[in-house]
Amino acid sequence: MENVFTFQHDAETITKALNISKDLDNRCHEIIFFSTMVNYCISHEMFDDRETAPRNITTLTGDLEKAISLCSNDQEKNYVLFMFRTVHELTTKFISIAELEEKQRKKLNILFNIMELETLGESKAEYSPQEIFRRLKLVRKSNYNFETYLKLINFDSDDLINKAFGNDK
Repeated sequence: MENVFTFQHDAETITKALNISKDLDNRCHEIIFFSTMVNYCISHEMFDDRETAPRNITTLTGDLEKAISLCSNDQEKNYVLFMFRTVHELTTKFISIAELEEKQRKKLNILFNIMELETLGESKAEYSPQEIFRRLKLVRKSNYNFETYLKLINFDSDDLINKAFGNDK
């Protein structure tokens, strides 16, 4: 078996330890976010009951298959495989929160804002709850096209997205 990573055992982070660039790390996160969210959205839009939807859009392995199909080289594929379970679990938890009633979501949003304020000045999480919810909106706005989604992610704010796609949020 070919060694796909160059290990640096004294590195401070897993990306440095595996010699993964920030760009590759970001792209692989987006592949997992997108694959999980697009399958979720399609299964809810096209089927009245998610249980009747095809298994390749309702299961962990279906999400993994979609993620692998979006990889453009072996390095991306291997890193997606390495990170998949952790990022997928995070994504599905936030999708569950997005399904809550508005009152419950507002309460959780207040808690998220408090948590974000508490970490201000510390190493702030790159993928805050608000960022995950924003990505779910962008998956839908992209019409389930990964390249369009990536372009939307690179906008600086929701304001730019609203200007590009209309005023609805």
